[in-house]
Amino acid sequence: MIRPIKRQDCQAIAQMEASCFNDAWDENAYAKEWEKTYAKGWMIDGIGYIWTWFLYENAEIVRVGVLPEARNQGYAKKLVAYAMQAAKQADCTQMILEVRVSNAPAIAAYQECGLEISHCSKQHYADGQDAYVMIGKL
Repeated sequence: MIRPIKRQDCQAIAQMEASCFNDAWDENAYAKEWEKTYAKGWMIDGIGYIWTWFLYENAEIVRVGVLPEARNQGYAKKLVAYAMQAAKQADCTQMILEVRVSNAPAIAAYQECGLEISHCSKQHYADGQDAYVMIGKL
C-alpha cells in the first residue's frame, strides 16, 4: 500500500498537492526534491503522500498530504508512522515538522504518532498564520 515515490510520480504528487494546499509545490519542485540525496518520499496511490528530509540525526516531515475525500480515515497517521520508522532505520533520533495551529485534525494525528508540540513559530506561513513545531523521539 505505501510505496517509495519514484521520479515519474512527481506529476501525480503535484496534482494531489494542488488538491491539498493553497501553497502547493508544482511538478518541477518535486522533481528537484527527488534529486536530493537526503530527501525521501512515500505515497499511497491516489490517496496521499509524505515527503521528508533525513539530515544526520534529524528527520523532518516537509510535506504530507491526503486528498480531501480520503481524510479522516487514518492515512496521514499511516504515512507519518511509516516515515518515522524509516527515519529510525536510517539512524535518525528525532522527527520534526511544522503544522498550522488551526489544523486540529493533523495535530491530533501527529500526537497519536508520538510527536509533541515544542513551540509556536509566529507568522510562519505566507498568509500570516502561526505554526506549531512538533518533535518526536525515534
